[in-house]
Amino acid sequence: MVPGIFRRKVADMFDRLRHALVLVPLALVVGCATTSVPDQPANGRSYDVTMGGDFDGYERTYRVHVPADYRENEPTALVVVLHGAFSTSAEIEKRSGFSALGDREGFAVVYPDGIGILGFLQHWNAGHCCGKAAADDVDDVGFVANVIDDVKGYLNIDSGRVYMVGFSNGAMLTHRFAAERPGMLAAAAPLAGAIDSRVDGKAPDWQMPTPNASVPVIMFHGEDDQRIPYGDAGGTDTRGRDYATVDASSRFWWSNNDCESHRREQSPSFRGVTIDTWSDCEQNAEVQLFTLGEWGHRWPGPYFTQRARPQGALYHFDASEIIWAFFKDRRRAQDGAHSS
Repeated sequence: MVPGIFRRKVADMFDRLRHALVLVPLALVVGCATTSVPDQPANGRSYDVTMGGDFDGYERTYRVHVPADYRENEPTALVVVLHGAFSTSAEIEKRSGFSALGDREGFAVVYPDGIGILGFLQHWNAGHCCGKAAADDVDDVGFVANVIDDVKGYLNIDSGRVYMVGFSNGAMLTHRFAAERPGMLAAAAPLAGAIDSRVDGKAPDWQMPTPNASVPVIMFHGEDDQRIPYGDAGGTDTRGRDYATVDASSRFWWSNNDCESHRREQSPSFRGVTIDTWSDCEQNAEVQLFTLGEWGHRWPGPYFTQRARPQGALYHFDASEIIWAFFKDRRRAQDGAHSS
C-alpha cells in the first residue's frame, strides 16, 4: 500500500504540474514568469527571484516578501523560511503565514527554494538527508547564506536580526545552518525535523558539526508524526530511514549553549502541548521545545489548525506567532553574543 503522506505528496505534485502546463502558452508569450526585485520594491508584496551565477550546476531561486511598512532608512529584521521536501517557497509562504505576520510586525521574509526538477520535488542537503541534494553534496548552507547576502543588496537588513525557520527537511537544514554558520543567526526554529538520520545503517557516517557559538533555538514536533517520528528511541519512517530522537536534537542545542536550568510545563492555552525550556544559558541562548500532542507531520499553524474541530487540542494554534515572540527581541552583536 502506498503511504498516505506519499499519496498526498504525489497528488500535490501533479496538481502543480497541471497548473504549470496550463501556464506554458502564456509563459511563451510573456517570457519567464520569475521576476527580479525592482530598484524600489513595493511594500507588502512578494517577488520571485532567480539568483545570478551557478550553484553546484543548478540555477537557484527564492521568494522574498517586503513588509508593508518597509522604509529604506530603517534597518529591518529578516526571517529566512525553509520549505520541506517536495514543497516550494510559495507553498511554505502560504502555509506558514509569515508574510502576513511580517506585514503586521515589520520584518522582511525570504523563502529559498531547494533543488528540484522543473520547480517540483524540491529538497535540501542537510548533511544526513535528503535525496539527490545530499547524494550530490549540494552546498545548500552556502546557497542560503548567499540568499541572505543577496537580499541585503536591495533591502536594508539589520545583520544582527537575521533568523531562520525550517519545516521537515528544511528544519534539518536549519539545524545544520545554525551549527555551521551560528554567527549569521540571532535565533533558529526547526519544526518537525531531526538533527540526524541513517538509511538501514548503510549511509556514510555524517556528524552535525559542533557550533563555535551559542544559538537560541525554539523547536516544535508532533507526538503523532509518522514521517519523522518523535520516538523515545528514535523512529523509522515508511522508507526505512532511522531518525534521531527529538530529545537528541534538543540536547544538542542546550548542551552547546551551556544551559544550566530546565523546566517543563503544560501550555495554559492548548491541551496536550508540553513546553520544555532550558535557560541560564551562555549568551542568553535559551532553548525551547514544544511537544505537540495529537499532531502529525504538518505545519502547526492556522492553515491546518483552524480546520480542526473546535474541541481539538491544537485548534487555532499558531507556531509562527510563537516563533516570532521568541525571535523579536533577540539580536546577535558583532562579537557573536546575544541580547534579549
